[in-house]
Amino acid sequence: NVLASSTKRHNVLASNNRRHNVLASNTRRHHVLASNTRRHHVLASNTRRHHVLASNTRRHHVLA
Repeated sequence: NVLASSTKRHNVLASNNRRHNVLASNTRRHHVLASNTRRHHVLASNTRRHHVLASNTRRHHVLA
């Protein structure tokens, strides 16, 4: 009986570990998403800068 109950306890620990692994992989996925968003922000600000450059060129054409 003592052995049986310790095995049961071990199973609970095992399932907790499994749950932890799922959480860990979710966090990893979240980090990937976060870095993707960061990259996206960089891209977005680059595009914004590009638009500013484009409108500057347009203004330059008007001046020319």
